[in-house]
Amino acid sequence: MHRCIDSVEQLQVLLLLIDSSPQTVESLSAELRSSKASVQKRIQDLQISQVLAQGALKPDGTIRFAATSPTTESLVRELATLYRQRPHRVIAQIFTRPPASLKSFAEAFKLKKEDRK
Repeated sequence: MHRCIDSVEQLQVLLLLIDSSPQTVESLSAELRSSKASVQKRIQDLQISQVLAQGALKPDGTIRFAATSPTTESLVRELATLYRQRPHRVIAQIFTRPPASLKSFAEAFKLKKEDRK
């Protein structure tokens, strides 16, 4: 989850796509009370992280859940079940994730084995 989900809004977009018929960016933004630009960004991030297949967003503007693999689909459905059972635990995991910029900064200071010699 930490590799693919970086916000509660992104998780909510994913869950709405799983649990419903095809949506549009407009319908998702209305449901989440969020901006269209923010929802579009979340969809793009899900595609970049390879949770949603590139073909999930159709030319007519509709989007439906289409996982990149059967394993990904299984994991996403398991996450959805876990979220329905224990939403606070899932949200807590999202908020305990270190920001990507902080992680990149920390990795810049890691020493490789050959650098220590």
